[in-house]
Amino acid sequence: MNITDPESRIMKTAKGHLQGYNAQAAASEDRIILSAEVTQDCNDKKQLLPMLKRTKENLAAADGTLRMGTLLADAGYFSRKNLEEAYSAGLELLVAVSSEWKTRGRRTGGGAPSSPPRSPAPDMEEKLRSPGGKELYRKRGITIEPIFGHIKEVLGFRRFMRRGLEACGNEWKLMCTAHNLLKLWRYGIDNVHKISGALRMAEEREKAMLFAA
Repeated sequence: MNITDPESRIMKTAKGHLQGYNAQAAASEDRIILSAEVTQDCNDKKQLLPMLKRTKENLAAADGTLRMGTLLADAGYFSRKNLEEAYSAGLELLVAVSSEWKTRGRRTGGGAPSSPPRSPAPDMEEKLRSPGGKELYRKRGITIEPIFGHIKEVLGFRRFMRRGLEACGNEWKLMCTAHNLLKLWRYGIDNVHKISGALRMAEEREKAMLFAA
């Protein structure tokens, strides 16, 4: 129990444990955040389907013609239930498979089996090993990972300033909105520079033609 924020929970991180929340985000290939949520659950497995649902809703609200392509997710989101429900909904997934089959071999006192047991869900490992799967899954490291790095390092957001699940959820969405605005602004500025450069080159060519005449 945390008397400062009773709604927070103990979260396991790469550097140990901390009291807080689990921040989730789904983004497009060009690093625009499409949905963002904060949960009390330290396990990501239960967040995959809700995040997919919210992403679809947000895309539909923004533009009815937008459709989700292939979702890329790390092993924290892998479960047979997630795969089966996503496929039944017509969603395309590439999710890193956990090494539970190796753990099972150690628990039984024997070595890891020569190959993972077949899952009732489609064989995700085989899909990830395919040339197309490898190329597509490699994009995860250059899409969602830089977003969290940008929010932490550039925007300096490493801890919630507010207390309570709803308040922290709103704070997280505000930071994600700030990230999107900066991303879109830079995209717009880059286009302005390109257009300005093209106009300058056109003017210089026109002047050169006049002098030549």
